Amino acid sequence: MEPKIERVIKRDGTQEKFQFRKISSAILRASKSCKVTPKEEKLEELKNEFSKLEVEVITVDKIHEIVGEFLDKYDPNVAKKYVANRRDHTKTKDFVKRKIGFINKYKKTDNTANSTVDDNSNVGSRNIGVLNAEIHKEDNIDVSRAMIMSKLEELFPDFDPKQYIEDLESHIIYKNDESSFCGAISPYCVSMTMYPFLTDGIYKIGGLSAKPKNLDSFCGMFINLVFATSAQFAGAVACPEALLYFDYFSKKEWGDDYYLRSDEVISSSACKREKTIKGQIHQYFQQIVYSINYLWPLVVISR
Repeated sequence: MEPKIERVIKRDGTQEKFQFRKISSAILRASKSCKVTPKEEKLEELKNEFSKLEVEVITVDKIHEIVGEFLDKYDPNVAKKYVANRRDHTKTKDFVKRKIGFINKYKKTDNTANSTVDDNSNVGSRNIGVLNAEIHKEDNIDVSRAMIMSKLEELFPDFDPKQYIEDLESHIIYKNDESSFCGAISPYCVSMTMYPFLTDGIYKIGGLSAKPKNLDSFCGMFINLVFATSAQFAGAVACPEALLYFDYFSKKEWGDDYYLRSDEVISSSACKREKTIKGQIHQYFQQIVYSINYLWPLVVISR
């Protein structure tokens, strides 16, 4: 006997057509997880339970209640798995809905700072790359908080997780950049010596570049060094030796007194554009500054 039910009211208030096959599919998935095969007559028996209902509209929660009670009669393990699957399914739907909502809000705002969950966000521009990073910050905050609270509970037996969250959300205390895992497991900012970079390039931090040999390779590889380092930290990257090493390679390129000969032409007659020492230095600085400004973390190259 076919159920008289025609429509199902979902949790968000929308309605869809009642289809018993969706219920049987969910039972099959739960049964498979428990390594059992539901008998066909049991599914028919459940279908009859819905046929007894003298209603045309039913809520999704009522469906889950009927199915859960029915399954619990002949296999409690399958019943538990069914309930768990529905809970996970609801969480997934809520997660997707929340992310789609974030995307729609992001598209309508004037800049990233107005749509992000990160109070410390310093990104003004809007583009797909920024959206891809911003959309998961809320989830990263949950993971970062869990890691921090686990360590605090380990260090301080009287630590109150609930009070900690309330203090964070009330701005009584401030945890720098919770949206990054780096904020939970490593220093927020970093100031680094560049000497190993001169001798080994960036091999030892996972890069492929060997040590710089001239001013041109130094500038290009310095950018790679900053990108590689900033990817491992949530805050600013300071490179106080950068200008000293720039001067070192400039002396190798044009001599110790290069700064006294800034207007000296260094391009050959074959070049269409005449280039001076000052002009070449300006070009290198443009290359470095324009590239590094694309990074979200602050980068300090001198103090």
